[in-house]
Amino acid sequence: MAHFGYGSGDEFGVPVQAVIGLGIKVAWTQEELGRAQAAARRPAAWFASREEAAARYLRVSGLAGLLPAGDPAVQAGLREQDGRWRLAMDPGAFAVGAPDMTQLPA
Repeated sequence: MAHFGYGSGDEFGVPVQAVIGLGIKVAWTQEELGRAQAAARRPAAWFASREEAAARYLRVSGLAGLLPAGDPAVQAGLREQDGRWRLAMDPGAFAVGAPDMTQLPA
């Protein structure tokens, strides 16, 4: 049984007995990897309002029409700074490339 921590050393101590992944992309073309690298180099998009940022978050997360913009899950996906809003995900995450799927379950 594995124990997984979170972030920079915070430990929840929750015993994980199983992990399920749905819809994980396992095969990547060079074109797709190139697009991911290009996305990683782009700066985060800023929005003038929370509503605009929430609409974008709902679209890119596949939750448009499933959650209202005020849902706590949407709030968790947004960041505000100096009155401007952006998605919480850092575009640099796309630089990871194709994961080694054989090593992930280990």
